[in-house]
Amino acid sequence: MAGVMRRLRRGAAATEFVFTAPIMLLMVAGIFELSTFIGRFHMLQRAARDGARVGSVTLEGEEADGSLIVAAAEAQANLVLTSGGLACTGSCSVSAQWVLDEDLGLRFVVVTVTYPYLPLTDVLPFLNGNTVSQFTMVTQQQ
Repeated sequence: MAGVMRRLRRGAAATEFVFTAPIMLLMVAGIFELSTFIGRFHMLQRAARDGARVGSVTLEGEEADGSLIVAAAEAQANLVLTSGGLACTGSCSVSAQWVLDEDLGLRFVVVTVTYPYLPLTDVLPFLNGNTVSQFTMVTQQQ
């Protein structure tokens, strides 16, 4: 009788494993996918922030048109992406603008980084698409 009960318990454990293993695998895949997405989004935010920071401290002189500020901001954002392992090719874009807020009388540099995210698994399909990060900072050049 004891041998039969032991075999029944082993069979129950195998059955429980069969039902819980797929759920646990889905959870692990979802955690991995979400952490990859968050890491990439953090890299995009850092690229936009660093680009805006470099653009904000770039000075052009008396007759400023913003071209040097925009070029410096875009170059820095691309450098951060490249050093982070995200080469900006294909549908990736880095853009910067030098804008004037007429109400405040201040000029801002706005850096936008767009990068496509393709999920590694199909566990979280809503993550598929472009990830956009934008950062705005007041420039010293007024």
